[in-house]
Amino acid sequence: MNRKHKNTPGPWLVCFFVPTASIPGHLIKADDSAKTPIGEVFGEVWSGCGSSRQIANAKLMAASPELLEACESALTFIQMGYITKPDKNDPALQVVKTIKTAIKKATK
Repeated sequence: MNRKHKNTPGPWLVCFFVPTASIPGHLIKADDSAKTPIGEVFGEVWSGCGSSRQIANAKLMAASPELLEACESALTFIQMGYITKPDKNDPALQVVKTIKTAIKKATK
């Protein structure tokens, strides 16, 4: 990962359902030995920590460093001219804006 960002470097992992946490949930950590989690996903009261939505949220959070790196790589690839003169209605024209928005959200 490009170290121009202040986030904890990846990869991150999910420790699924940690009952000993302050509030039982899923922990996102930089590595399995880390004492302090990067983030936590708590279970919904009505569905518990095992709900598919909570597990999916934890997995998405853990993938954040790789997703940021992929966005930055894709933006570089596009800006180097690998998408050339798309038709004005081509959805590829929106890709750069979408990627830049995602990178900004993750880093600013």
